[in-house]
Amino acid sequence: MTDGNKATLEKSLNQLIDQALLCVEELQKDPSVASSGTEGTYDEEFLRKELVNASKVLSHNATKLSLTAPSYSRDCPATVSEMSKCLLHTLAVVCSIPSSGGKTLSSLLRSTVSTLAIDVATLANNFLSSPRDLNKIKGAGYLPSTGLVWKACEAVESLPMNNGGAVAEKVKANLRMVEDAILEVEEGLEAGDDADDGGWDDLLDDDECGGAGEMSWTESEKEYVRKCLIIIKATRLAMKKAIKGLEAGNAPLSGENLIGSQDELARLCEACSREVDDLASTLADAPIPMRPASDMASALVRSATEFLQVAKSLSEPASAAWFGMCISQIEKVLEQLLEKEPSR
Repeated sequence: MTDGNKATLEKSLNQLIDQALLCVEELQKDPSVASSGTEGTYDEEFLRKELVNASKVLSHNATKLSLTAPSYSRDCPATVSEMSKCLLHTLAVVCSIPSSGGKTLSSLLRSTVSTLAIDVATLANNFLSSPRDLNKIKGAGYLPSTGLVWKACEAVESLPMNNGGAVAEKVKANLRMVEDAILEVEEGLEAGDDADDGGWDDLLDDDECGGAGEMSWTESEKEYVRKCLIIIKATRLAMKKAIKGLEAGNAPLSGENLIGSQDELARLCEACSREVDDLASTLADAPIPMRPASDMASALVRSATEFLQVAKSLSEPASAAWFGMCISQIEKVLEQLLEKEPSR
């Protein structure tokens, strides 16, 4: 090792960190107002090839950096330069995705590549004699290993490369939130409850209603909670069916109509999960605050109905019929829910 090698490497590492931070800054911009990537035909195969190849090269060079940087090898600056080129190329590819690729896909790619850039910056920071303060970057307040950079590269490689797949991933993430809310509500209900299912046998499996645990609700409040739970579980099932349809890729729409409907589905699934969480949190109180709870249940039904309508437009006939029936059922349950307030 020579002082010259050390100085050269540290200069290269600082440049890589700066480049990675600029990538993060660029990726956090709203793609809808970006100056590029708004027109043209989306090429899924090109995107897949470019991102997978760049991720593999970046992962390989991250390994080389970890092995050679501690000794300030003269080959290190070249390795750092390759990593910088990979990041720049990945940034260019992601930012060039045309609007025809879909907002949800663009958002998912930007978020995942941003995480990768942060990991690269913090890895490079490990090898500086005087590490920089990167804690101001969201998600960079930790010391990553080469393995975390590998994982970030693998995450990029495994991303869906079409908008339908990206929307399916978003619905899955929100589905997990809905399932957590269902568990929260079920903890307040007695096990083995055999309440009337309100005509949901054709839509929900036998294990879709009822739960475990107990809370100090009155019997009428429990019945109210069960009605709310039916709506929440119908939302869950709708999300599951929508995911299957998105992954099957058999939507009867095409072009801008397809992409626009998929992006709308992504927006609505977030609204549904947020309203499910709000409703579940309100139901956790005893006595239940009836006006807020009913307002939240109504808001959920509105969002769920919109979700079902969009999902229906993206489905083949058999599934479309199910989504249509589900709309009428949740509206019916809401009517029953609002008929009267539980007494204490």
